[in-house]
Formats: sequence, C-alpha cells, structure tokens
Amino acid sequence: LYYIHTHLANIYQKYSSEKALTEYNKALFAAQRLKDDLCVCSTLLNIGDYFYQQDKNEHALKYYLMTEKYSDKLKSKDNTEIIKARINDIKIKMENELFKQCAEKIKKHV
Repeated sequence: LYYIHTHLANIYQKYSSEKALTEYNKALFAAQRLKDDLCVCSTLLNIGDYFYQQDKNEHALKYYLMTEKYSDKLKSKDNTEIIKARINDIKIKMENELFKQCAEKIKKHV
C-alpha cells in the first residue's frame, strides 16, 4: 500500500494538490504500520516538499525537521545531506529570526 499511495500522490501532485497530500498521508500511515523507517523518512520528506512547493514554509520546515529526526535512525549520509539542504532552503526563504522561532517551536513538538 505504501508504494501505491506514494505513486498516486506523485501523479496527483501535477493535477490536484489536495489529493496528493491525502495520498502522501496514506503512504505515511502505511509506512508507520510497516515500521519501515526509510519509507517513513521518504514520505515525510515528500510531504515537506509538497508544502515547500505550496510556499507553506512553516509546514515544510515541520516535516523536514521530522524527516531529520527519522534520518538519524537510518545513519545515511546521503539522506542527511538532502534533508539539511532542504532545511537550509527554507532558512533562505524565511527571515532568519522567523526561521529560528519556528524551528525552536517545532522541535519542542517533534
């Protein structure tokens, strides 16, 4: 189910962003039920990218920070670099002080 929902989300992202987010959330739920950290991490990153493309930077940052937390379990240098690059992109888009405030608030809940 994880792969089906992820594939559907990727297709919907071109046509209907709300359906894409619904499918990403279904994929996340499936990955969590499978206890597959790599799939959870990938889906969280996809959801972060979804919000980034929607210019919803605080939401994107939340999912990127959640991805960062999961990537620590994977111990993958490539994943860590990708996630840090995404977080840095958000930092560039947001005013520095706003970024710091959002990151601190999100990290308390992640």
